[in-house]
Amino acid sequence: MPQSFVEAGAGTGKTSALVDRIVQLVASGRTIANRLAVITFTDAAAAELRDRVLVALEGAAADPARPETERARCTTALGVIEAAAIETLHSFAARILSTHPLEAGLPPGFAVVDETRAAAAFDHRWAGHLEAMLEDPALREPLRRAFMMGLTIGDLRTLAHALHEDWDRLEAEAAALPSLPIFPIDVAPFATDLAGLCAERKHCAEQTDKLYLRLEQLAVFAQQLESAIGDDLESLRLLPLCPSLRVGNVGSAVNWDDGTLAEVRGALGDLGERRAALLEGAKAAVIPPLYTVLRRFVLDYAEERRRSGQLEFHDLLVRARDLLRGDGGVRRALRERFSHLLIDEFQDTDPLQTEIAFLLAADHDGDPPPWRTAAVDAGRLFFVGDPKQSIYGFRRADIELYQAVQDSLRHGD
Repeated sequence: MPQSFVEAGAGTGKTSALVDRIVQLVASGRTIANRLAVITFTDAAAAELRDRVLVALEGAAADPARPETERARCTTALGVIEAAAIETLHSFAARILSTHPLEAGLPPGFAVVDETRAAAAFDHRWAGHLEAMLEDPALREPLRRAFMMGLTIGDLRTLAHALHEDWDRLEAEAAALPSLPIFPIDVAPFATDLAGLCAERKHCAEQTDKLYLRLEQLAVFAQQLESAIGDDLESLRLLPLCPSLRVGNVGSAVNWDDGTLAEVRGALGDLGERRAALLEGAKAAVIPPLYTVLRRFVLDYAEERRRSGQLEFHDLLVRARDLLRGDGGVRRALRERFSHLLIDEFQDTDPLQTEIAFLLAADHDGDPPPWRTAAVDAGRLFFVGDPKQSIYGFRRADIELYQAVQDSLRHGD
């Protein structure tokens, strides 16, 4: 049985293995060229691969060592190779959706928005949403507290855009994080204990000692924090500005009374944990309402793009995956249309690409099983990759996914 997964290092012929596989499939009569789907990483790689396949087919068609039937099949393939789906994953997803737009819930003739236009459209929609957020009475207190803790308008936009780029993951999450009541932050015990500890610098005989100097800084901060007791927003503004409470080995034992240095260092560490807990408690109260609003913004925007037929690149993958998941008839039609899927540079794949590939290759018309347990006909899938060349994290690529697919296919060979 032919191998379904080829792993090789740079310069060792991964692409040649892919080209050879294509020629082998065509020459053997197992398929015809326009029933192949060959997925590459970039448009440039797709163009190069198409050229290499063309040259290889020409060579095979003229090879006297091949049987006449194989040469004839390769000659026929040369006439239809332009119809083969040798393209990027996004282009392939667009091909699937354009073939079945109504089943995917898309208007016929939908458009694919390039990255420049997509960025401009996001900024325009975000500007309107931000204005609504700032005017929403329900968000007034969470936003005030968040801004006092150092959150900026730019941070909100960054978070919204990060959620936007992975919007499909939000669909699987709960509609909202559990909200917590927003109580005034009580900094009085922390401020009092910090001021008391700073007074312990009296046990240091050398005022140039580094720990002594740190305590002097902290004493000033403690005074500021004590003056803010009862003013919730000012307390929140000040807490992140506290000089570092991590002192490590700062201070010299010869300058301090016996045992005092270690006690001060330990107490500062404890106060550092208390300060962090105060900030975490304050953040925990403001994150759920802000996240919930941003999540709704992102999902509503994705739905708007679907209705209007203005799809971004990531939309193509999600909508194609959802179509294949939900429609057994479409899966069957596409399995008949594409007999084999060959995927190049698989080390930079992501879960969406993997699921699309297995949904197309697995022979299952009902509710599809998870891809890891899907039964794939031998030879329908072929991957080449090199984990050492991967940019893990790009397009959600990760080594565990790569290895899981590799193991799944090798066990099936």
